[in-house]
Amino acid sequence: QYRGKDILFIKLGAGIGAGMIVQGSIYRGNSGMSGNIGHMRVDGNTQQCKCGKVGCLEAIAGGSALLKRAELLAHTKQNPFLQKVVEEKGYLQLSDLKEAIRRRDSQIIQMVDESAHTIGSMVGSLVVFYDPKAVVLGGNLCEFGLQYVDSIRRAIITEATPWIKSDFDVNVTKFGDSIGVIGSAMLCISTL
Repeated sequence: QYRGKDILFIKLGAGIGAGMIVQGSIYRGNSGMSGNIGHMRVDGNTQQCKCGKVGCLEAIAGGSALLKRAELLAHTKQNPFLQKVVEEKGYLQLSDLKEAIRRRDSQIIQMVDESAHTIGSMVGSLVVFYDPKAVVLGGNLCEFGLQYVDSIRRAIITEATPWIKSDFDVNVTKFGDSIGVIGSAMLCISTL
């Protein structure tokens, strides 16, 4: 569908990263570190990141950041469902947040929606800069569901309008959570 096109792939998991495809080829950058969007700063945020900087996208909206916020809700008894999960297992996983969303937990839905909006706004700025044919989302955070993906899509389009064309597209990869393994294998094959 996008063969030979300019594509921006966004990996959404514990961390956040991007891959750029320029005219059908992977763009790696000067040092091989292109697409490191997880450590781009989000204006007005002072959340400490594991890299030592503050305000990194990953520290605000990545899966690890969401779990950290959810654990705080559980430990401070602000969310009964998550509190029960922590009492039973001793920790939280992204699947627990997914279950909270399935149960229509408004706290978690709002937290995840805010994360999606933050990600989408950042990606929208990248779309203005890069002008790709499409943005493809992948990684286990996409399992949060259609509302999460739609929130990202809306924020991208809001940020990138009027600089995108009518055929611009935002999709979720059909490869699911295994996209990282597939990408790593393809990278090995392409360097042989």
